[in-house]
Amino acid sequence: MAELPATRHPWSDAWLLFSFPELITRADGIQHAVPSFDEVDGGLARLSSAGLVRVSRGHVGLTPGGLALVSRTASPRRPLLNWQEELERALKAAPWSAEYTPVTAHRDPSLAAVTSREEYAEALRRSGR
Repeated sequence: MAELPATRHPWSDAWLLFSFPELITRADGIQHAVPSFDEVDGGLARLSSAGLVRVSRGHVGLTPGGLALVSRTASPRRPLLNWQEELERALKAAPWSAEYTPVTAHRDPSLAAVTSREEYAEALRRSGR
C-alpha cells in the first residue's frame, strides 16, 4: 500500500475508519459513544483526503486502500479495541489527550467538507440514536 499523506490523524479517525460500513452503530459498539458531528465531519474529510474512504450521496464506503488497511489490521481473535489501536498506529494517529477531545475535533478548513449536519442527523436517526 502507498504511504499515507502527511495528514495529521487523531485517534478518532481510526475509530471511524474501523466502524465502516455501519458507522454510528459500530462506533458506539467500539467506544461506547456516538461520534459527534465534528468528529465525523473532520474524520471523513481527513480519511477521504488520504484516499481511505469515499462519500457519495450520504453513503460512506472504504476505498481499496482503506479496505486493505482495515483488512491488514483485522483479526477475529482480537478485541475490537485492539483492532482500532492497530489502525491508530497505521495512521500514525495522535492519541487522545487533553488537547484533542471530541469537542476540539473540527475539520481542517483546508479540507473539503464531505458530509453535512443534515446527513449526520439522518445517520443518527437511521441508527436509532
